[in-house]
Amino acid sequence: MVLQHTGVLFEKWKSALYNWFRFPESALGETKRIGSRVCLIDDLSEGEKAFVIVEGRPVLLKRIGLEVKVFQGWCPHQGYSLGNAEVNGCVLKCRAHLWEYDMRTGKGISPRNSRLRTFPVTVDAVGQVFVDVGD
Repeated sequence: MVLQHTGVLFEKWKSALYNWFRFPESALGETKRIGSRVCLIDDLSEGEKAFVIVEGRPVLLKRIGLEVKVFQGWCPHQGYSLGNAEVNGCVLKCRAHLWEYDMRTGKGISPRNSRLRTFPVTVDAVGQVFVDVGD
């Protein structure tokens, strides 16, 4: 048996269902997205760092549970890249001069008066990570 579909109501329902399957986050409500899409949260391993370029700017991403932290990708000491920095738990160590930072906050550990710049990050309902590196 083949059902015939007629009427505007069915067409609206069909369109809504189609969009829900294409964009399931719309079913969970709107998430305000800021910045550039960088990756999916599942692309980031728990405890590991990722070094990426966003809009021409190097940044570090670190996943801590369901949260993503984003920091500048260069050491504020002399501008060395943190792309190859050592990570031990939540401590990031610059290989150039051994400065250390807490990757939960960006605050300096050694020396304490240093700090990594943080960038706003959002993770939408389907796990897309957006980073805003705007001025």
